[in-house]
Amino acid sequence: MDGKFMRRYESFQKSLDALSEAKERDISPREVLRKSYQAEIICGEVWMEMLKVRNSLAHDYDGEIIKQHCRRIVDVYIDKFYLLRDKVELLLQD
Repeated sequence: MDGKFMRRYESFQKSLDALSEAKERDISPREVLRKSYQAEIICGEVWMEMLKVRNSLAHDYDGEIIKQHCRRIVDVYIDKFYLLRDKVELLLQD
């Protein structure tokens, strides 16, 4: 394995350790995203968009907000989570 991969893997391990600390303490979704960006596990603005939608959905008492975002959740966000899963599984195999 080359040095670049090992550095990225070590960064991933550090991020994973930091994320596992979330079980022990309260960590914000924004902080999780920030660390994931730093570790190059995720990229692109869609993740911050998802966070904003998630925050608004927490206050969707009449179902109107979900109606506004349902198509984007199904067409875009779910695919991003599958890509994240696939990327992490590849990292775990190496």
